[in-house]
Amino acid sequence: MIGAASVALTVATWGQYLWRIPPERIPRRPWGSLAATGVAVVLGLGSGSWWGWAAAVVAGYFWYLTLTSGYSPHRGPGAGDLFVDFGAQTADGLSIRSSDWFGRRVLFKLYRGPW
Repeated sequence: MIGAASVALTVATWGQYLWRIPPERIPRRPWGSLAATGVAVVLGLGSGSWWGWAAAVVAGYFWYLTLTSGYSPHRGPGAGDLFVDFGAQTADGLSIRSSDWFGRRVLFKLYRGPW
């Protein structure tokens, strides 16, 4: 009974963690989720059933994926931020650099071509 509850706690914790990913509300290191799966492992292994071992395997995999991920929410440049200096070619073959417009208000419209 306790082993099955530990599996349910581990799966529910992983589910709520994955639910938070699409809107980028996920912390880089979700210590609360890791602690909850840790409690599930302790309870599961203490029960002595194979359900407890299953919870430990699932939680170990969750810990491995979480602690080795390099996820951090992306933050692009904002208004007033210094822009990264880069170069490109125009359709006419002229070479331009973003530093050519230093000190002026510029709107860069970047898009990917058909390649």
